[in-house]
Amino acid sequence: MHQKFGIPFLAMKRPQWDKFPGAEYTIGSDVFMPDGKLIQQPSTHFMGQKFSKVFGAKFKNLKGKEEYLWTTAYGPAMSRILASIISTHGDDQGLIFPFCIAPIQVIIIPIFNIKNKKNIIKQATKLKEKLNSIEIRTEIDASEKRPGEKYNHWELKGVPFRIEIGEKESKGKKVTLVSRDTNKKENLSIKNISKLKELGKEF
Repeated sequence: MHQKFGIPFLAMKRPQWDKFPGAEYTIGSDVFMPDGKLIQQPSTHFMGQKFSKVFGAKFKNLKGKEEYLWTTAYGPAMSRILASIISTHGDDQGLIFPFCIAPIQVIIIPIFNIKNKKNIIKQATKLKEKLNSIEIRTEIDASEKRPGEKYNHWELKGVPFRIEIGEKESKGKKVTLVSRDTNKKENLSIKNISKLKELGKEF
């Protein structure tokens, strides 16, 4: 969870009064929220042989002797993991999704006017196709909204990277890249756009 989702957690053996009913013991993970509270994450329960004896579930050990199974139970708690990601990484502007799980990893914002719209959209589409070809989930916002409105919308959605491409970028064969977590802007050559793959790992 820490490597993929960037959320700090502790795995702890629960006291007897907090274990799963019927289990020998329970180990649960907790994530610390920025306000100091905890959200419980997936938990694993060692069930011993209680349930296997009820169902007559056995196996043969290395000596060929039958024994009742030693069983465990596990709850993935996906909704709690998602809640922890939102609570840990969100800010006043909205969500911040870790790059690896973001539904949209890069949003391209074409900045155009009536005269250059067709050309800018064409270049944005080529850029999207190139990024999708290297397995970066990319979309284009070609709506008629003002650029600032688009920026705010996709910041709220938590998209890790924003690419701005307008007349200036088009002539210079580059794009403006904005990272959602730092709001840092940098110029990136279109021919080096695959660098986003590495930037995603560092996000």
